[in-house]
Amino acid sequence: MKRLGWCLVLALGCGDDGAGPPPEQHWYEGAFESACGTDEGAALFDCANRVGWEAIQWRQEERGVALDAISDAIVRAESDPSVTDAQRATLYWRRVQIGVAMLGENGDGLRTGSAREDLVRATELAPSDFKIGGWKALFDMFVAYQTSPEEFATARARVDALFESYPDYTLPVVMGVAMAMPLDTGYPQEMARRVEDFDCSTFDWCERATAEVPFQQAGIELLFAEIHARVGDRAQAEEHLRRALAAPRASHWPYRFVVEEKLADLDGWLATFAARGDSEPVFDLTENNGRRSCLVCHGPAGAPVRR
Repeated sequence: MKRLGWCLVLALGCGDDGAGPPPEQHWYEGAFESACGTDEGAALFDCANRVGWEAIQWRQEERGVALDAISDAIVRAESDPSVTDAQRATLYWRRVQIGVAMLGENGDGLRTGSAREDLVRATELAPSDFKIGGWKALFDMFVAYQTSPEEFATARARVDALFESYPDYTLPVVMGVAMAMPLDTGYPQEMARRVEDFDCSTFDWCERATAEVPFQQAGIELLFAEIHARVGDRAQAEEHLRRALAAPRASHWPYRFVVEEKLADLDGWLATFAARGDSEPVFDLTENNGRRSCLVCHGPAGAPVRR
């Protein structure tokens, strides 16, 4: 399976909107191998959720062990009546997210095998959760693109419907996968148009920093820049790169160097995409789908930096 650019939106919420260092939090201090072993009910959910965030943000090389701990928690949660359906759904969703993080950032595609079934189960448990529904719609579209081209138009229509209902959430979820599809699908160009219709300042979550998403705006501007680079728009790519460097708290951002490197060779960056032509995907060339796809937004300043 190709790498997927879905890490950008794992959590949206309130937090610090100032210019100082963003909040940081270690979620789980112990060994993942023994995590949550005796917990029940809400404590089981809280523990497994914290393991997930610790693996996403801080302990990237231990994600496989974290995934095992969450999988064990899911089995126990399914037979624990004190765990709510919403909590069970979140655990299935977390398992998908960490599997996708391992695929994109760790280069390990062996832990996404249950993703489709996990998202089906999560939507059964929480049918009104539009965030989980968005991930399922995107996953279905991506699988159709890879394996069932005749189903792609229908799957894409479901994603397009989400843009109508939840535009501010759907764009960050969808854009990483959509922008890397071939140009002749029209999807990268559509993402570029949607980026220009998106005003970060109109959404509180976009400019705020939380412990889960300490560099939301800086990271999203980098990924917006990449979408414009993908379609050959040099001016807009440069504009969004400069916005990334000027975003709140960007002076503390551990991935400033990525932006600075791209600004130093902007024409070369665009040429890399152009060389693929109109009919080839670019998943392997992108930050949206690469070894920092989660961390450009979710990586705390104090965490190990991926070069």
